[in-house]
Amino acid sequence: MVPPYHPGAACAEMIDYARRLSSSHEAALGGLRQWLTRESVNLSPLLGDVGLTLAASCPPEEEDLVLLRFLRHNAWDVELTRAQLEASLSWRVETGVASNARREPWEVSGCASAEAFEELCRTHYPHYTIGTDRVGRPILVQKYGNFDTSKLQEFTTLPGLLRYHAWEQENNADLLRRTSARTGYLVETYAVVMDFKGMSMGQVNRDFLWLLRELSEMDRKHYPGRGGVIFVINTPPLFGLVWQGIRGFLATQLFGHFWGFCILAVLAE
Repeated sequence: MVPPYHPGAACAEMIDYARRLSSSHEAALGGLRQWLTRESVNLSPLLGDVGLTLAASCPPEEEDLVLLRFLRHNAWDVELTRAQLEASLSWRVETGVASNARREPWEVSGCASAEAFEELCRTHYPHYTIGTDRVGRPILVQKYGNFDTSKLQEFTTLPGLLRYHAWEQENNADLLRRTSARTGYLVETYAVVMDFKGMSMGQVNRDFLWLLRELSEMDRKHYPGRGGVIFVINTPPLFGLVWQGIRGFLATQLFGHFWGFCILAVLAE
């Protein structure tokens, strides 16, 4: 039985989410269920059943919740959703997402040691969780003031950072399931605080834009519907120029209907 959303969550009143589906939405969901049965599709890699390292995991996610997120991402087009699910399942096999999720983050990232990984996170990319917001979503904080791709590559490679991002997304999904179990409410999304204090134009180089594009593509293709709300804080004076350079890559992630992010605040220093 799928638990209810928090009564304060916007999706609790929306008709294209669990427990509030229209007849056309039910038909689309039914079409995907039939495909899973007919083709004997194993959806477990998308349900979080990968044996994570950070904490004791909760039971895998309900299949319907995964199907609904992918359907919303594809505007309820069953064939597009089916194609995306097939591609995402193949990607997980090809890139070893499940096996990587069971490894330590420093190993996945390609850092030389746990100490090197800790140094990278402390000095160049601090990011962490700080509890939940008023509707129970975990709050993820990401600080970009010292996010310099040339210095990051002294610790690892850009592909290594992509592998780590997939590891992080799998563990974030596990965090959402554990939060749901703890609160009794269905929590499918997280809140993000992006802190740009100290960031300069010099950091927005070719490698930065490449990495941002690849991260956004990974999230769009394989982790749709996970963003709930985003706060952009401590923006530097030249942030408008920086934002124009990166928002094209983030359009479907931050502003698109299907991704579901809503920017609530952009606060300048």
